[in-house]
Amino acid sequence: MKKILLALAMAFSLGLAANEGPSVEFKEGNFFAITQQFDQQLLDNFAEKILNYKEPELYIYFDTPGGSVIALSRMARLMKSSDIKFTCVANFAASAGFMLFQHCDTRLLLSDGILMSHNWSGGFRGEAPRILTMYYTIQAIVDTLEQVTLSKMNVDAKEYARLINNNLWMTSSLATKYAAIDGIAGKVTCTSDLIEQRNPAFVRGFFSRKRVSKSGCPLIQKTYTKQVDKKKDIYLETGKSLFDYAQTNYKLGTANMIYLGKKHF
Repeated sequence: MKKILLALAMAFSLGLAANEGPSVEFKEGNFFAITQQFDQQLLDNFAEKILNYKEPELYIYFDTPGGSVIALSRMARLMKSSDIKFTCVANFAASAGFMLFQHCDTRLLLSDGILMSHNWSGGFRGEAPRILTMYYTIQAIVDTLEQVTLSKMNVDAKEYARLINNNLWMTSSLATKYAAIDGIAGKVTCTSDLIEQRNPAFVRGFFSRKRVSKSGCPLIQKTYTKQVDKKKDIYLETGKSLFDYAQTNYKLGTANMIYLGKKHF
C-alpha cells in the first residue's frame, strides 16, 4: 500500500512540475531583449549579439508589436545560420515578432502572454508597376518565413490564411491548441545586479526623442532620468515606459504594421 501511495505521490509531483513549465533566469549576457519595433537598429544589435555570442544557448525575450519584414527576414537568417540554441520567452509577440518567435528552438509563452499573427502591410508609394514589383518581392519573403511557422503550428496553409485574415490573437490556451508555443514558461526572473543595472535608452515622441535610462532586466519597462551629484548617479522614475509610445499608437482592432521605410507607429 505504501508503495502505491508513494508512486501516486511521485506521479502527482511530476505532473505539477510539468504544468509549471521551465524556469528562466535572465542574467548579464545570456539573453537578447526585443522590446522595440523591428527596424535597422534592432537588426544591427541582434546581428552583433549573435555573431559575438560564444555560449551554446541564448534566451530571447519578446515584448514587441512587430515592424519591418526586411529586418525580420535578416534576423531569421542569422538564427538559422547559427549553432546557438534559441530559447525564447514571449510576453507580447505580434506580427514580425510572432514570425521570429516561430524560428526559436524552444518557444515559451508567459502564462498571461499574448501572441498575434496577421497579414502583412506596407506603405507603398510610386508608379503602379514599381509598386507591384516591390509587393511580389515582399510577398515572396513572407511566404518563405511562413513555411517555418506552418512547419511548427498545428494548421495547414489554407487554415492559417483564414485565421490570420482578421488577426489571430492568442492567449496561452489558444496558442497551445494551434501549437504556436512549446510550453508555458514557469518562473521567469532576473538576477539582482541586472535589475539594478541602468542602460541608456530613448523614448520617442511625435517630434523628438528623450534620452532616458532603463533597468537591465527586460521584465521591467519603466524608465529613469539621470541626475548627477558630486557623489553618485541618481535615477528617478519617469513614469513612462519605452513601450508606451508603441502602445499608444498601436490599435488593437486594426493591428497593421508598417514594414517598409522609416515610418514609425
